[in-house]
Amino acid sequence: MGKLAGRTALITGGSRGIGRAIALRFAAEGADIAINYASSKGAADKVAAAVTALGRRAAVYQADVADQQACEAMCSAAIDEFGQIDILVNNAGIGSSAVGRPTVNEASIEQW
Repeated sequence: MGKLAGRTALITGGSRGIGRAIALRFAAEGADIAINYASSKGAADKVAAAVTALGRRAAVYQADVADQQACEAMCSAAIDEFGQIDILVNNAGIGSSAVGRPTVNEASIEQW
């Protein structure tokens, strides 16, 4: 049994890069994984297949993390699928000052 056995993790931006690595590590430690993606369902499906190959449950959810209603719908769907979310990894990026958005510490709740 891994350190995260019996837990479910929702990982935003979980279809590639750091999010993918987190998803796979958490699955290796026994967690079931809810994988959020913005635009690449194919990449998210590949992560889900890798999680399943590790013997854990996985599901993918498309949602823009900058949209509160989309996030609420994603969380509700993940809870319906897994029963609960024990771990939330906020990995997805939602802009920067380089593209006309404020830095994280300067963003208002509306901008989040």
